[in-house]
Amino acid sequence: HSLAASALSSAYYINSKGIDENLLVVRFAALFHDIGKFLNWKDHEALSAEKAKLLFETYVDGYARKVILDATDLIINRKHILRNFLDYGDRKSSSLDRIPELFYKVIKNTHLYEDLEKCLKKYAIGGEIDFDKAFNDWNFWTNYVKEDLVKKLTEEFCKCASEIHEKNIIFDEKSVKDEDDENIAFIRIDVRRIQQFIKVNNIWAMNGASRLIDLILYTGIPAFIVEELKLPLESVLYYGGGNVTIVVPQSFVNKIKELIKHFNNEFFEGSSSKLVFGLSPFYSNFRLINSTIDNDLAAKKIGYAEPQFVNPNIYEKCELCGKAYASHGLNKREERVCNLCKDKHEFGGIWHFRVRANLLGLNWDELSRYVIEYISGHSRHGPEPGEEYLSLSMIKFDGILIGQIMSSSISLTDACERSFRIDLSVKQGIRSFMKKLLDLNEKEDFNRMVLGLMYVGGDDGVMLMPSRLSIPFALHLMNEYYLNMGCKNALSLGLICAKPKHPLTHLYEACDSLLSIAKGARNDCYENLHKVAVAIPSNLFRGSLTFFSTDGGWATGETVKSIINEAFDEGISCMKNSYFLSDTPNEKTILKLLNVIEYDMKIDLNNLSTERLLKVVGEGDNDLIKEEKIARLKELRNCIHDIFSSSKIKIRSKEIEFIYAVKEANSAPSDLKRNLMKEIVTQVFRKINHNVNLNLYDLFLLIKILGGGRL
Repeated sequence: HSLAASALSSAYYINSKGIDENLLVVRFAALFHDIGKFLNWKDHEALSAEKAKLLFETYVDGYARKVILDATDLIINRKHILRNFLDYGDRKSSSLDRIPELFYKVIKNTHLYEDLEKCLKKYAIGGEIDFDKAFNDWNFWTNYVKEDLVKKLTEEFCKCASEIHEKNIIFDEKSVKDEDDENIAFIRIDVRRIQQFIKVNNIWAMNGASRLIDLILYTGIPAFIVEELKLPLESVLYYGGGNVTIVVPQSFVNKIKELIKHFNNEFFEGSSSKLVFGLSPFYSNFRLINSTIDNDLAAKKIGYAEPQFVNPNIYEKCELCGKAYASHGLNKREERVCNLCKDKHEFGGIWHFRVRANLLGLNWDELSRYVIEYISGHSRHGPEPGEEYLSLSMIKFDGILIGQIMSSSISLTDACERSFRIDLSVKQGIRSFMKKLLDLNEKEDFNRMVLGLMYVGGDDGVMLMPSRLSIPFALHLMNEYYLNMGCKNALSLGLICAKPKHPLTHLYEACDSLLSIAKGARNDCYENLHKVAVAIPSNLFRGSLTFFSTDGGWATGETVKSIINEAFDEGISCMKNSYFLSDTPNEKTILKLLNVIEYDMKIDLNNLSTERLLKVVGEGDNDLIKEEKIARLKELRNCIHDIFSSSKIKIRSKEIEFIYAVKEANSAPSDLKRNLMKEIVTQVFRKINHNVNLNLYDLFLLIKILGGGRL
């Protein structure tokens, strides 16, 4: 509230008076006008002034001391010459966050209304009930409503507000007020086609593109607002995945347009990616501001924005992006690249790998030749002569229906909290996995994860890592994100495994196709998470995952989809519909496949710890145990080959294969093979449309990924 009050008070002052020394007084007063509420709500103004003086007065003198004294006087003096500007920001910020109208509508339709009505009648003392007046009077809540009832009312309102569906009265557009204020502009600056900007066939350039996006959003735009426009940093309200929302004086809108034009010319010239912005005036209802911005952005994203030029395709094209003209030679191999990819490559080399290598204590000059091989799992000097290449995994993840989560925010504070929570939930999931690697003394794998972190912003990201770690990481990230999001949202993930020499552009496209399949779980996310009020963590849906592995040839988006569809038609895969992170009774859970491998110590949602997931590949164990894990994977692979070989005819081949697996589960020569066959029969078998389906292809892919190129 205080940050928004400062941003709005400052914007109103600038729009009315311009920028002068009084702006700092207004800003300081707005920032600290409510800190006394933590001590005493009723007398908070005097306490706020007192505490602000106590915090700063003994540390400053001269002009700074004068500002503090003027600001604290402004907080308590209702006749102060600048009082109008402080009250404006306070009132506008409160109107965005106090929701008495919605609160009353929700509670009126619950069993608690009768108890609340009794309190309102006592407060009115025989007069007409005025809920708005009561809601904003702290005396009502302290003297007329018992603490237990306050808690029940709060819980009931929050439960209703968390249910996203068309019948929820909170989202009834008839209740939206349209009182606007043209002094203030809310702006959301969004990077259009961000994935197209990042997707190039070079890891240095790919990471450079990612860092450039971060630089623009998290540094460039805020620096321009503060240094050039002289607006307070509080004007930056919150960030989303690839966007930032700000508030400025209406008179500054054209300056923001110039900023966007500058960044587009400087960083996106020749690229289909651009900065665009959505605009809304101030409304007393934040949901209306949000929807107005989103509608404006949608119109600009799909509309005709600028002249389009046809590429005659008669010149040499950039070897990294394959689009623009090649005008420069790059490195010793003399790759021909365009201006933009050259800049991305140089930026990535300086600000991604070299910085991270130094941070990790690695010799970058030594490592730079084999960085992809190192991330795959090889030593810092690359593969030994004759050594088989280990496998690399690329993971792309994205929040499911994240736009629905953000657009259903009922206040500015709600939107800020959701933005913070989304960002922190992803990053906490990544950090905790990396920390566990350090705890297990797997420093080299920690280094690989840090170097392979290519892009993480908001709810989406792209990462490279050793393929043997990618399944444990994916499941850990999905679970941590789900729990940290209060069980109200989940991630979809696409995961592809390949050799280090695989072209990155094709790998990226294939990974994107896998992610698009995983995103097909939108309805599952909506029905199980968004639509309902979650009281306890769900065992039905915590995210979706689609995965693939390629040994030879190039995987592309089309080939991956084609193979997955063909495997589904043959009854050996359910990847077409993606796998879920859910409990083991669920037919679509990835844990069924994983528990074929972990038959002697099965995994469910109750023991889905990071350490337990890493034990699947022996991370943190000695070399002997790691070799035993590989031996089990090899035996399981052989079991799958034997099952496929059991049927020599195509007629009812799945039934024959199933019968063979049942026989081997009882009579195979070794305990290991009998146990594995038993798990294949119980965990992998599914019946779809009266047909036997053995998801052996999916199990085979899982084995290949966990094997890390050693099978």
